[in-house]
Amino acid sequence: MTVGQYSLNSPCTITPKATAREAAWLMKTNTIGSLIVVRRNKPVGMLTDRDLALRVLRGNRNASTLAVEEIMSTPVITVREDAPLSEGARLMREHALRRLPVVDRKGSLMGVLTADDLLCVLAREIGSLADTVLDGLMDEAIRTDHPGRPGKGER
Repeated sequence: MTVGQYSLNSPCTITPKATAREAAWLMKTNTIGSLIVVRRNKPVGMLTDRDLALRVLRGNRNASTLAVEEIMSTPVITVREDAPLSEGARLMREHALRRLPVVDRKGSLMGVLTADDLLCVLAREIGSLADTVLDGLMDEAIRTDHPGRPGKGER
């Protein structure tokens, strides 16, 4: 399983020179909490709704003139699309991230891996494991209740 298989392919982006007001509008319009800041399609920062609240509103700064590059979080941590999913999970855990930009070999943005993406994969894997365990228990119950009768895997 690679990061690219499970990441969102068209994340919302913004340029460093855009204003905080434009960023807030993009977040509101797309009902999202973060934007990947890109320059020539390469991630250079992240901007979250928390960044806007703490660095613009709390700082009493003018969102109409304040550039995203002045309030974005840097450096941006990325993961390659061909990396194992476990590498994406490790980076997110290590850096306390909920969103991780996914890049190609040249560093161009390809998508974003989110904590929700990882939870969905984990839920599917746990469900599959539960099915396997349940099948084994059922086979064991059949053999116990009916000695000499083969289990599902022995038929």
